[in-house]
Amino acid sequence: MRLLHSLRGRLLALMRRCGHRGDAVFFGVRVPVALMPSPTIVGHLDAQRYERAETLLVREFLPAGATVLEFGGSLGVVSSVILGRQPSRLVSYEAVPAFAAVARKVVAHNFPQADYVCVNEAVGPVGVTEVAFNWSPEHSLAGSAGTAACEGLGLIRVPAVDLRTAVMRHHIAEGAWLVADIEGMEFELLLNQAEAFAPFAGIIIECHTGEHAGRHHDQREVETMLASVGFRLLRRIGPVICMAR
Repeated sequence: MRLLHSLRGRLLALMRRCGHRGDAVFFGVRVPVALMPSPTIVGHLDAQRYERAETLLVREFLPAGATVLEFGGSLGVVSSVILGRQPSRLVSYEAVPAFAAVARKVVAHNFPQADYVCVNEAVGPVGVTEVAFNWSPEHSLAGSAGTAACEGLGLIRVPAVDLRTAVMRHHIAEGAWLVADIEGMEFELLLNQAEAFAPFAGIIIECHTGEHAGRHHDQREVETMLASVGFRLLRRIGPVICMAR
């Protein structure tokens, strides 16, 4: 299957160099290429590599009819994959304003009648109302959090909300699912906001290895911390894990 996707991606790359501007089709989601911020992202979509692990876990485990809270909605592609699972509703948070605007258009292109809202805020620590991100439109992620610009990346400041506030704001009830790709912020949530995971029956989360609060963390530590609040591992694909109660 990966070989077929690779060959398809190469063929589409050649077609795009020759002027093809048709929608990218990623696991059934149609993505207008004119909305994408870079050819690199279009190439990942064409080759079925864009957020592949997260997509596969959503398609395998996310139950129909669940309420879903998504952190790190990015360009709305994974949001559309989630909506393809027919959740009762999807609340998606995306920190980068330009990406949030694209996400709303991508979702409208695929699921115009869905119960979906995209909130242009980041998830942050308790008591923090604004965070800074280094980012580039070349990539679909809002790089590492920081307070100074990095070479090749622009610094933006965006409003932030903690997990508990988001859960209360949107009346997230017991049995909901959390889908998150939040660039290392998962450690903050688990270390200081663990009680806010109470409503969730399942979680699909990308784990980032690195430093947080002066400590080194890795994927297994995320799994251990989630297990301590009642989750069990269903499947792991690279850095992305799916756990459920």
